Amino acid sequence: MIFVSSYALSADNERLTRILDVLRQLDSKIVQAKTRAINTAAVREEQGLGIPEGEMLFFSTFIKGNNYLGEVVAVKSQEGAWLEIVSLFESLGFAIDVTSMRASGWFADPNKTFTFDFDLLNGQSNSQEITLKQSDLYIDNGDIFVSFSVLETWFSLAIKIDYSVQEMYVESKYILPIEAKLDRLNRLTGQTSVSQESIMPWKPSPYQSLSSPLADVQFGYTKRNSKDALSYSVLGAQDLAFFRSEYFISGKEGDFFNQSRIHLSREDTEGGLLGHLGATKLEMGDVLPTKVGSGGQYTYARGARVSNYAIGHVKDVNITIISGAVQSGWDVELYHNGVLIEQLIDHTQGQYLFDDIPLLYGHNEFEIILYGPQGQVERRTEQYIIDGNTLTSNQRFYDVSITQQGHRVIDSSKYKASDNGWQVAGRFETGLSDQVSIFGAGSIIDNERGQTAHNIAVGSNMSLANRALITVDAQSSSNKDKSVSASLRSKIAQQSVRALMSYHSKPVLNDLNSSDTYIQKKLGLEFTGELFNNSYGRMSHQSSLFHYREGEGSRQRLSQSLNYVNGVFGLGNQITWMSNEHKDKVSTGIARVQSKYGRVFGRLSMGYQIQPERKVRDYNLELNTTLSEQWQLQAGIKNTVDDDNTEGRLSLNWQSDKLSLNSSMTFDSNNDWQFGVSGRMSLGASKFGSPYFMSRRGLTGHGTAMIRVFLDENDNGVFDANELPVEGVKINAVQAHRFASSDERGIALLSSMVANRRTDILIDTDSIDDPFMVPAGDGLSITPRSGYVEYLDFPLVNASEVEGSIYTENGNVLPYAKVKLVDEQGVKVAETEAAYDGYYLFTNLRPGTYQAQLESAQVNSKSLKVNEQVTVELPVHGEVVAGVDFTLAELKKIQGYTASLGKFSSLNTLKIYLMLTKEKLINARVIKPFYIYDELEKKYILAAGFSISTTKTLHDICDRVREKGLACELDSTLIRH
Repeated sequence: MIFVSSYALSADNERLTRILDVLRQLDSKIVQAKTRAINTAAVREEQGLGIPEGEMLFFSTFIKGNNYLGEVVAVKSQEGAWLEIVSLFESLGFAIDVTSMRASGWFADPNKTFTFDFDLLNGQSNSQEITLKQSDLYIDNGDIFVSFSVLETWFSLAIKIDYSVQEMYVESKYILPIEAKLDRLNRLTGQTSVSQESIMPWKPSPYQSLSSPLADVQFGYTKRNSKDALSYSVLGAQDLAFFRSEYFISGKEGDFFNQSRIHLSREDTEGGLLGHLGATKLEMGDVLPTKVGSGGQYTYARGARVSNYAIGHVKDVNITIISGAVQSGWDVELYHNGVLIEQLIDHTQGQYLFDDIPLLYGHNEFEIILYGPQGQVERRTEQYIIDGNTLTSNQRFYDVSITQQGHRVIDSSKYKASDNGWQVAGRFETGLSDQVSIFGAGSIIDNERGQTAHNIAVGSNMSLANRALITVDAQSSSNKDKSVSASLRSKIAQQSVRALMSYHSKPVLNDLNSSDTYIQKKLGLEFTGELFNNSYGRMSHQSSLFHYREGEGSRQRLSQSLNYVNGVFGLGNQITWMSNEHKDKVSTGIARVQSKYGRVFGRLSMGYQIQPERKVRDYNLELNTTLSEQWQLQAGIKNTVDDDNTEGRLSLNWQSDKLSLNSSMTFDSNNDWQFGVSGRMSLGASKFGSPYFMSRRGLTGHGTAMIRVFLDENDNGVFDANELPVEGVKINAVQAHRFASSDERGIALLSSMVANRRTDILIDTDSIDDPFMVPAGDGLSITPRSGYVEYLDFPLVNASEVEGSIYTENGNVLPYAKVKLVDEQGVKVAETEAAYDGYYLFTNLRPGTYQAQLESAQVNSKSLKVNEQVTVELPVHGEVVAGVDFTLAELKKIQGYTASLGKFSSLNTLKIYLMLTKEKLINARVIKPFYIYDELEKKYILAAGFSISTTKTLHDICDRVREKGLACELDSTLIRH
């Protein structure tokens, strides 16, 4: 694009002439480029063979698919292309300096050094000797170009070039610095990637003053021997006062409020909360306090918390917390990169919480599997990528909380903590550079005993060339509890490695009731990763070795976990060896196997001991089978060897789309027995149809959308009282991988959608039974919020058809012409090709006003023209509109002469020229210049006049124009109109 300032119009003739010369040169280059594109496009599409050797190229460079890095200068060679090394090194982030005829530095990490002398044509790359043939080197005005095939070898790259669009795609066997930087910039922690991006128009889901309430309800009755009990738990969520509210209550007979939690939160990914504070998340009610260092108490307490950390950002690259809502009585398993690391059995808190989970270098995938008392199995995933410092230079984050420890909104004596009282806690973090960040955290509590206690932690994260991460931190509290730790994390041969050391001291009371200092020193080494992942399955492992020095004694702990899974069964084993300075040895483990055969799923776990004696400690066998679509049967047996007790279990489950019920019976060898009946359902208030809806899937922890499908008889987009719902239409949430079909009320319920992941909502047109109904729109996209129901109307309209033929004035047909329909905004809505007899047909058209158009180039090439616009109105009730014909006329030809001011290959160039010369043309009394497109020369002609013969008028026009310093020629011109 060329920008011209206003004073250019008043420049002198010499300066204007130079500008016009530049325009002509640009126009000439456009002509050359178009000519090359036309003559060589098919060949250049594959290898660029049609591009002359020595031609200068500019490659748009991409890495990891669609990550744009910049432009790399190149020169076409006979074998492919020479790449200019300075622009290539800058695009890929290589730390290689090029001065004179020498290059030196490193390319993937500081250990992979590179040096080369382009005079001597030799050097080293990654400690390997390299050379260069003269034919692989091109030098132009001091710029050094090297064959891309040689650069692939030197730097272990894979380079693919698309000459037709001048794009270059680069891959590397190493993780390049630019890749790590892009990962940090584009990272979406806590989310899993989707196969395709959402493309439909986005409908926002703002917080509301009061939205439809949702509740996951669980209830049960048990009778054990001579005692019986009732129990319940409710997990609810909705928008309240423009916050997301969540509450949990549970109780049992004799203790109505056994547990409770009330939580209000609001998130803004743009950091628009609390004005200048730029907060991204605000929480009130029962909240988890800001974490200060490792260890310590971390439970819900009433108060408030505010943070400006990016949503999903890893606050601590060393450890994390995995938490979420869960109903009472559920078992929870936590897997880290495929290895089971922790379990919660028969949990009753309404919230699972796994604290101080170490993060590995590289990819951290956490899978949370929840097992319900009625045989339900739910899976949730969180992902974190730790490949360096998570902050960039001058980036600053804070996280602050004020809580009353030991108390909740609905108070209870059950929540008493070790230190009850008001606590203020905060964490602050800043990036000193892209590689180094520092943080400080602290808390102070004024407990109810009138004492004040504090805890302080400081530390730093340092990235080593994005190949390793060093973390150092120190922690101290008012009770003289002190700790210092350091860790190094990296990846070796695709295995995550963590080496750590720590020192911890705290005061303790001895037997004489006086204070001593307990000191623990720890050294550790961990390896985690995949042993293989192929068509035979996936084998993951986690191995660790720790040495502890405590007082005068020492102990060692070695653990090994293996997990294997494929499509049919899974195996797992965890074993731990422990010993001390007295050579006392203890070895325990647990082995698990699970498999599915037909409708039967089985799980067997066995706890065992190897040292000091070999024995089986316990085993647990569980079998599940599906009797029908609604009925499931479970049976199990559990034996605890040390207690010499065997327990049997039998349960029968029934479930529908709205409710699940469970009956169970347990009995053991001690003549204890228990019978229970329980149920689970999720309820939501509905704005469509009935006042509520039910689902057996949990609603509060995921996003939900309710879609109403109806026939919009008046095409107003609103469901009116007289309009009918449409049953059996399938609705797809594409990126959420959810679908549902509309019921007799026209309502489809999409539940259990992952929160905060944008997804397209589309109608599957093949599921519409009536062939004369079509969706009124193409669809839309939403970003589901947990505990929130999105209500969407998807109207259908009556479809119309348009048919016609294409004729010429002499009665002939025009076969195979391309016809398109455009709406009133000029947007193309349909396109087709006429048959051999000129007949064309459009189907499945929505109501509206359209214009039918023929492809102009195709018509002009046959010296034809359309005499009039072809407009068609399609009614809301739908119909077949026939006779929408085109009648084409022969173009009239006039041979004459033009006063030509110039010929241009681009209409934009012509307009720029006209703008620059406008004042001179006015002075030359050229009032209404016009342009003509010459089909033969493929040029735009700027003309000041036209005549059938070379009249004196045309000569006078050119004379006046030439007097003003502009070009003007009389040209013979054929005009078609």
